Amino acid sequence: MRTIMAGCKMLGVMGLLVLAGCSHVKGQVLAEGTKRPVINAEFTIGHPSGIGVFSRHKADQNGRFDFYMSPTDDSHLYLWDGKGDAETAVRRIERSEISNHMIIYYQSATGRDY
Repeated sequence: MRTIMAGCKMLGVMGLLVLAGCSHVKGQVLAEGTKRPVINAEFTIGHPSGIGVFSRHKADQNGRFDFYMSPTDDSHLYLWDGKGDAETAVRRIERSEISNHMIIYYQSATGRDY
């Protein structure tokens, strides 16, 4: 699996999407109520509170993110704010949501207003 991920990253850097099945995951995380960026929101491949987290990808100060993932991981993508309890503040990203132009509205389990 690491070989596939390395291939996806390498192709992404070169601007090519030749390796079939690599998903380009790109967009912005916004707070559901305020529509403000969720700074440092974290995507994990594997549940963030588990021992099986394969990789982590943080959103920037504008809530923007950009990474590639292998086709075997598209049902194991999770998002959380990186601050609260990963058991309650986590949101699973559905396969149908994954694209290179995502807008994700995140609601904090703790009521945090971003």
